[in-house]
Amino acid sequence: MVQKLIRTSRSRHQDKVKVAILDTGIDETDEGIQKAFMTGAITQANCRGFPDDDEFHPLRDKVGHGTHSACLLIKTAPDAVLYIARMVDNSGQVHPIDNYDNIVQASARQNSADLRRSGGLLIIK
Repeated sequence: MVQKLIRTSRSRHQDKVKVAILDTGIDETDEGIQKAFMTGAITQANCRGFPDDDEFHPLRDKVGHGTHSACLLIKTAPDAVLYIARMVDNSGQVHPIDNYDNIVQASARQNSADLRRSGGLLIIK
């Protein structure tokens, strides 16, 4: 219902909504994630690990939380484009703990996004 309302109220020329998931990455073998790759909701170029090493490979979610979050978002907002930032290791630890702003800033620069703060939220346009 919500997605139908959004589709009818948006202009054909408007960009899709971009959503960043900062979590445990995604499991590329998950059926819902594979479907998202086929539809273009997730692309390889929009997945990064922080830090950029094999332990933080964005497509190897061993915890499952990031995969579940992405699948839920795909179901509720099928027209969104997802950006996956893996920053949680296989034991559930965030590394480094103060790197959220750096990740968002790097993603915004890469995608020429407009960042604004409103209260406790970071708005990305």
